[in-house]
Amino acid sequence: MSNLGFFDSGDVVPASLKLPPALLVQALQALPDGVMLTDRAGKILYANPSAGQLLGASPEDFRHQGSIDGWLAQETRDGCRSCISLPLLQQANTQGWRGELRCCRRDGYEFPAEVAVGAIPDQLILIWTIRDVTIYKQTESALILENQELARSSQLKSEFLANMSHELRTPLTSILGFSSILKQKIFGELTAKQELYIQQIHRSGQHLLALINDILDLSKIEAGQLSLEMVPLSVPQICHEAVALISEQAKVRNLTLTLTIPEDLPPLVADEVRIRQMLLNLLSNAIKFSHEGGTIGLEVTHDQQCMSLTVWDNGIGIPKEKHHLLFSPFQQVDDFIDRRRAGTGLGLALTRRLAELHFGNVEFKSEVGQGSQFTIFLPFQASQHLEMSNSTTYFAS
Repeated sequence: MSNLGFFDSGDVVPASLKLPPALLVQALQALPDGVMLTDRAGKILYANPSAGQLLGASPEDFRHQGSIDGWLAQETRDGCRSCISLPLLQQANTQGWRGELRCCRRDGYEFPAEVAVGAIPDQLILIWTIRDVTIYKQTESALILENQELARSSQLKSEFLANMSHELRTPLTSILGFSSILKQKIFGELTAKQELYIQQIHRSGQHLLALINDILDLSKIEAGQLSLEMVPLSVPQICHEAVALISEQAKVRNLTLTLTIPEDLPPLVADEVRIRQMLLNLLSNAIKFSHEGGTIGLEVTHDQQCMSLTVWDNGIGIPKEKHHLLFSPFQQVDDFIDRRRAGTGLGLALTRRLAELHFGNVEFKSEVGQGSQFTIFLPFQASQHLEMSNSTTYFAS
């Protein structure tokens, strides 16, 4: 056999084997991966320079340890021939075999390798391509460890937020209760200043309670512990209730509310509380970002696949450079306007998470000076699947 490269046994290749062209020989020599040819018994007939570098072997080493088995780790060596070599040669498998084996260098150091084996059945020859994946494996292990640490950190964060939220809600409930009693003037009349202060206390308490509830919901979602009560809903009724609940806020700013619902609306199986919560989040945002005297609309549409709940306004809109922040928890886009419109930064993030738990999504369009449009998509297929389950309650994960 003519000198193909780094190691060529020269005397065991059948004469009928056609030698590769010079260009192919040069390509084999230049390959960064180790390439070896063996016969059916595993004897190495050829190895390119990269194979020598990979295995820390010289041509003399290949002559001394001329079997492919000698360059494989013990656990890999056992059964390698019966699982790879013989089936490829006997079945004339043109697709070959690809997998991961542990190889052994001349100095005894073992390393993980990605190995591809192809066959030339009529010549009873196997072509082995070997690539060291040690760095890849180390990186993979580091990423797995990092992901585990991040998951643990996220779990601890969720547990902390949930525990703190519970601790805060107990005294806050008392504050809201007593401020409500004072507002009703059960213990006597109030001066104008006292009444103003009590209203501020009550309003701030409600705002804080809403924030705490949002934090609890997000924590439950991240922990896979938020339960949904999936029942057939009257979507028109929920929409009317949501609009009624925010009508006072709209009236204060002289905003017009519109509600559009088709008559042929099909039934939807979903969590009533969470659907209402999503609508209130979007409607409250629309009020916050609307000009005085503007218009806000809630429109329900559907096709064969899903129901769409769209909240739109003709308010100030959101700059494109802020769009990527919209659905991130605790991220606010309102600092580019003024702090009077400030929110918790949780409403939209929670709305999208809740929609996803219903196997849906939230999409939006917004342009500065033209207003915004947010649409909740709720697929009917998911509703039918949940409706057919044995229980109307399931835990979102």
